[in-house]
Amino acid sequence: MKFLLKYLFLLLVFVPTIAFTQGRKEKKPRKPKQENAQPAANNRAESESKLGAHRKHHLDIQDKATRKRMKRNERNRRRANKGRTLPFWKRWFRKKH
Repeated sequence: MKFLLKYLFLLLVFVPTIAFTQGRKEKKPRKPKQENAQPAANNRAESESKLGAHRKHHLDIQDKATRKRMKRNERNRRRANKGRTLPFWKRWFRKKH
């Protein structure tokens, strides 16, 4: 009886691992980083220029009082954050270069 239970237990443990394993996937060859570096730099420059244009447009569509308030809040924000460090979660989980 013990032998039958041991055999049944081993059968139940090993059969699912054999039956449900997946085949090996072939890895795609990596491209050299130099080829990817140039388009990334172009994309970054393009996105920064779009962001700058968007900020300028956003300021242009505000009235004068709103622009003054935005400038004042920006100055206060910069002054308040001047000596402040990053929060611990940003320091812990940022990418190391």
